[in-house]
Amino acid sequence: WAGGMSFSRCHAERDVPADPEARHIFLGEEFSRAARLWTNGYDFYTPSRSVIGVWWAEEKGSVRDWHKDKGEGRLALERMRTLLRAPHSNQSAAAHAELAGFDLGTRRPFQEYIELTGMDTVHQVVHNTPCAVTKWTPWRRDAQPPYEMLNQSPVLCGTAFRAGQR
Repeated sequence: WAGGMSFSRCHAERDVPADPEARHIFLGEEFSRAARLWTNGYDFYTPSRSVIGVWWAEEKGSVRDWHKDKGEGRLALERMRTLLRAPHSNQSAAAHAELAGFDLGTRRPFQEYIELTGMDTVHQVVHNTPCAVTKWTPWRRDAQPPYEMLNQSPVLCGTAFRAGQR
């Protein structure tokens, strides 16, 4: 999944929006959002051939950097490490309460996302995976039915519009 080429029904943005507290995160922002989307039951599809590309080049006048607040960046990185269950990250109930509305979903296990991507954030290792996904991963049997607002949606949790209110 990539933010620059993402198409979905509007409820994906309502129920699994970009985390407003992930300020100053560039490496890991898309992987962590994809983990949230996938564990919330959204599937990913990739065209069989290239249809779009991004050209990151100095000669086209690209701005390669933006103002960063190192304090906010550290908080956002620790939040992402908590989300992705990284070693030595804060896995306390309080840390997960801070993620309310922006934590992993419950329709699919995070371990199965790790197996799908080969990126094991829990053990900090990368596994080889085939390019082709040959089987669909079903939802858990007790998962919330589709087409309803997710129970952990930021809208229902009351955390949808709190960006910058810490």
